Amino acid sequence: MLSVLANNITPRLKYVLDFCFTQKGEPYNFIAEKTGDNRFLDLSDLDSEILSDSSSNKSFNLSKDGDQLLLNGKVDTLGTIFYLLSRYEEYGDYEKDEHGRYLSAQHSLVRLDLHLTPVVDLIVRDLWDQIGLDYSKVQRNYVFTPSFDIDIAWAFKNRGVMRQLGSVVKHGKAGERIKVFRNKAKDPYDTYDEIKRIGELSGNMKLFFLLGDGGKYDKNISHKNSSLKNLINDLDQISEVGIHPSYASYLSVAKIKEEKARLEKIMGKEVNISRQHFLKLEIPNSYQTLLKAGMNEDYTMGFVDDVGFRAGTSFPFFFFDLEKNEVTDLRVHPYAYMDGTFMQYLELNPVQSKPTIAQLINEVKEVGGEFISIWHNSSINDYEDWQGWKEVFDFTIEKGLS
Repeated sequence: MLSVLANNITPRLKYVLDFCFTQKGEPYNFIAEKTGDNRFLDLSDLDSEILSDSSSNKSFNLSKDGDQLLLNGKVDTLGTIFYLLSRYEEYGDYEKDEHGRYLSAQHSLVRLDLHLTPVVDLIVRDLWDQIGLDYSKVQRNYVFTPSFDIDIAWAFKNRGVMRQLGSVVKHGKAGERIKVFRNKAKDPYDTYDEIKRIGELSGNMKLFFLLGDGGKYDKNISHKNSSLKNLINDLDQISEVGIHPSYASYLSVAKIKEEKARLEKIMGKEVNISRQHFLKLEIPNSYQTLLKAGMNEDYTMGFVDDVGFRAGTSFPFFFFDLEKNEVTDLRVHPYAYMDGTFMQYLELNPVQSKPTIAQLINEVKEVGGEFISIWHNSSINDYEDWQGWKEVFDFTIEKGLS
């Protein structure tokens, strides 16, 4: 067991040490005086304002000097880890997009051009090396987690008559629809055979179903539809299924509970994993809301308009509530990229996207983290705007599992 000498043991310090060691299979204990133990971390001279404080309104700034990260102009290794994991810089006012989402340009790691690297994980690995711990056992625990958001289960099938007519008027494609209805063509969003294949291949897939009431940004199939219920139960056999809290449920405990209950009723078991629809995440309010709604794990930590590591890590971590100055039971799983980000925000084509994906996967493998990508059932079929992107999906699977 690792021995840690510290004069000021705070909730924040313990949170960081738990992430660095306990959650990676290396337990530790605090000691009152130095020992001859080789597995020893001396924090008796630790000078970290952010770890000693108990507020969330002091100003901290991340910068770098060469390869060294600085917090408020000085080296504060453990404080830097806390700053990034707690998402300290996202408390208070910041610029948002039209959906109220955090813009990556404001992010400290983006400004420093370090967001494609899990800098927290590299810091932790270096810390292990300095102490003389064997980090290779952590590297061997690399996990590849493909995930899908099922926003609209079928493009044409299983919609009411009025929705069908409205779609024909708005989007046309009457001939294509008729072929699907006559079973002469497959619904373009029905990519579930492929999703099942990936689930069986990886053994660690996550699916998130949107079951909110219909609205401008919630265009899912009705949760009462028997075909949707059958699909959910079918996919539950090869993947862990979670709720995709709707756009309309944003920061609403009651609505998230209602949608969660719908999924639980369909599957006949408890559901406690989630990912926000439209990736709407406001810290700390979103996580506080999810906790009140009974969620234990969330998969929304990542950029919308960029790719990379929003919390500086590829490892799951627990949400630390700065307002209460305490660690919570909500486990956060960061994702590395979303399918639409490459095309819609970075304006890259499939060929241009592959090197970045390869870099992200390699970075996660190097530190033994969890690589999570977000795709949709509607984006892996080379249909319409997604022409050519199935190849990128296949590239991710092959690279991630190799």
